[in-house]
Amino acid sequence: MPKAKRDVIEFKKRAINSLVLGIELFNRPHDRGRSESVLILLHHAFEMLLKAIIKDITGRVHT
Repeated sequence: MPKAKRDVIEFKKRAINSLVLGIELFNRPHDRGRSESVLILLHHAFEMLLKAIIKDITGRVHT
């Protein structure tokens, strides 16, 4: 199995952190800003996962 690139690992860590924060915000006892903040963090998590996949396959994210 090939060694994972350092950037790919960082993208995955950021995705996990955003997902965990989104879950924490979703489970807050009050509703103020819940839906907006959860959607922003889930969007960021998904974006980081996509970047990790692209970086692992192509070796670069930006053209």
